[in-house]
Amino acid sequence: MSTAEKLAATEWAAGVPPDQQGPAVLAMMRGEGDPTSADSWGPLRLADRPAAEPFPLEVLPPAACRLAVEGAKSIGCPVDFVAGAVLGVAGGAIGRSASLLVKPGHFASASLFVAIIGPPTSGKSPALDLAAGPIHAIDADLARAYEADDLRWKAECKAMGPKAKESELPPRPRPRRIDVDNFKLEKLPILLRDNPRGLLGIKDELSSLMGSFGEHKGGRGTDKEGLLTAWSGKKIIKDRVGDDNGVPVRSPHPCLSIVGGTTPGNLPKFVDPNSPDDGFIERFLFVYPEPMGIPEVEDEDGVSDAAADDWRALVGRLWARPMNGEVSFVARMTPEAKAARKRLRRGHAREMNDPGFNPSLASTWGKLSAYADRLALVLGLMDHAGDPTADPFDVPDVAERHVLDAWRLAAYFKSHARRAHGDVSLDLPGAEGKAVDAIVRWVKSKGIRTFSERDVKQARDWIKQDALDAALLHLAKMNAIRPAKAPSDGSKGGRPKGPVFDVNPVLLPAPTP
Repeated sequence: MSTAEKLAATEWAAGVPPDQQGPAVLAMMRGEGDPTSADSWGPLRLADRPAAEPFPLEVLPPAACRLAVEGAKSIGCPVDFVAGAVLGVAGGAIGRSASLLVKPGHFASASLFVAIIGPPTSGKSPALDLAAGPIHAIDADLARAYEADDLRWKAECKAMGPKAKESELPPRPRPRRIDVDNFKLEKLPILLRDNPRGLLGIKDELSSLMGSFGEHKGGRGTDKEGLLTAWSGKKIIKDRVGDDNGVPVRSPHPCLSIVGGTTPGNLPKFVDPNSPDDGFIERFLFVYPEPMGIPEVEDEDGVSDAAADDWRALVGRLWARPMNGEVSFVARMTPEAKAARKRLRRGHAREMNDPGFNPSLASTWGKLSAYADRLALVLGLMDHAGDPTADPFDVPDVAERHVLDAWRLAAYFKSHARRAHGDVSLDLPGAEGKAVDAIVRWVKSKGIRTFSERDVKQARDWIKQDALDAALLHLAKMNAIRPAKAPSDGSKGGRPKGPVFDVNPVLLPAPTP
């Protein structure tokens, strides 16, 4: 049965009273009525993209909050951009220096994947640069230290004379890193092995990260799996081609944070159409605020030296804590924090168990539950590092307020996840939902009023036929499209364009006067 026949069979005339559905379907199938008239359609049942909750600035320590407020004013961007970047940078600075004991044998790391979403020229890159400034400075210090160590090593080797065997030479020092803004995914296991304290990937454009998956293997390989494993903190063992000794690269406890920006149009790149449920997009905390216009009057004050210095000092104290040998120092929750966590997780579980909960959100909500523990650790350590009188080597307890604030952030990230995943795709799981989202984005961006099934296949060739059928049926049931008469141009021959659909004009941008 063709897609058009399926549509007719389901009597999808949403918004039409039951006793009028049959005639309405017949009229639509005959192409009667004015498809450009919103009055002839009935209500559009696709929900608008949900509103974004404001960032709860009060959860941040004063130095971070002040940087976010002054930075947003200076750049002319949403405060969310700087605040979200601040969280990602803090997680990267903490690395594996400390972990939170959740229960016996289970620990939460400070690893965060943060994606800042906004249109071009909205201030994403300046916000990242501002928050990441202290990390760039730390990495520059590490590079200078390596240069000195390498010069010392070369001098030692030279002193041993030209006849010294390679086995007799001292081991060459390896550079320490924290900032890996332009790392190659195939090199990531080596970088994580050489930097057990952890790394921070600062990506000005996150789409370049997705575009590099398997770039040296024809789009195949295990690059994405390596990122997923690093997020989970599970061991990475990678065999290297050409290593005759058979010694794999081992990173027993990898720690990686990522913070970067991209545009709304690049959001589909977070999802592999061949494996839409691989959990990659669910691992990101999305910062996707309502867009704001370009300020007509430029802020001339900039970020004060005091705000920049306080933030630099806070990040420096987070970085100053070393690892406890080869393992992390352990932070523990106070009894009140444990009780708050138990209560909030119960409420989170009830939300997911509610019959009305959308099952396509289950994976995202599951990751956000784990993220609440990570955020509690990050907030607790930021709070401690924000006190210049506190010993940066101490590992503070995570208090009740840190758990409460972490779950406030989880609620914030829930609302932004709904926006980033695309509200229109949440009504269907997996590949079908992604196809719905892709079709709606395509129709809106091009102002398309009528399209054929073949048009969709040409514009979004990654959508498979089963997913396309399900997506078109869903859009029809939601009153976003309806069958149209195929245009008759009098020509003969050629490949038929397949079913043709009109687009509900309410879905399209208002025409420019």
